Amino acid sequence: MIRNALKHLGVVAALLLAGCRGREPAPGGALERDAAILAARTLGLAYLQKNQLAQAETSFRRIVALAPDQALGYANLGLVQLRQGRYREAETAIRRAAALDTTNDDIALTLAKVYELTGRSAAARAEVDRVLRRSPHDLRALYALVQLDSASRESYLRQIVERAPVNVAARLELADLLLAHGAADPAAAQLEALQRQLPELPREATRFFERALALARAGRAAAAAAPAARFHRFMETTAAYQASLQKLQGASGAAPPAGYPILTFNPIITPPAQDARAIAAARTSSPKTAPHCVTTWLVVISRLPRSYRRATSWKKRCALRRSNGR
Repeated sequence: MIRNALKHLGVVAALLLAGCRGREPAPGGALERDAAILAARTLGLAYLQKNQLAQAETSFRRIVALAPDQALGYANLGLVQLRQGRYREAETAIRRAAALDTTNDDIALTLAKVYELTGRSAAARAEVDRVLRRSPHDLRALYALVQLDSASRESYLRQIVERAPVNVAARLELADLLLAHGAADPAAAQLEALQRQLPELPREATRFFERALALARAGRAAAAAAPAARFHRFMETTAAYQASLQKLQGASGAAPPAGYPILTFNPIITPPAQDARAIAAARTSSPKTAPHCVTTWLVVISRLPRSYRRATSWKKRCALRRSNGR
């Protein structure tokens, strides 16, 4: 499937570049360079999703070679190394990415994970706090604090549930924690909210849920903890739980991989100021083609991670654009 994606990328790039023939390209083959970067990003992310880390590393190293001034390649290369347990190399790459893009929350949270996994909790906390100063409602940052600050786990989980009341994973974790602290009534309230939220519970888990709720309502927190935990384990396999966990940790699965892939790349092609001919050509080209050509090409390529399986439809769309004079 990934090889097919590469073929589809080539088809799209060829069609769109063909539509741009006759216009002055940016110097140094910048258009082709950006095509190669975006294709490598798409393949790298596909390999990363499949946990084919060696192939993903090759793709991201290609991005670093093509665009050493952008964070995209370094951040994703560091992410691969982090998931391989190569923490020192990962830190070097991710710190480089952070220096190139100082406002990217995904990079900061991935760097925080490096610090956490290497026993530097204070440094990890500093990165997470930096994200929260920029984005106070970032659920991933709040959940990172749940993991970093055990003494305040309940407080942070409450904040997450208040800001995302439909998050099943956070609500279940909060209910378990409340029962562990002997707070039966608040735990029962969380379980009741979950019951109202989910139209149907997994059949094999229903008896554990009902038992936990009955015991919590009776004020028997310690007794309710065991069936609540069993119910939690059953819920981990459901789509609702997985979707909620993705909001908190950025990846699906009960134990998602660390870190967050970076998707953004700045594809603005800027010719040198002294190249007056290229600038003039870009400004005076036919209005039916030039204003849309580069923009359309970059937009299509940037959407490939979501739609690269539909190569035929892209061909049809490109052909339709050309037939309509766009």
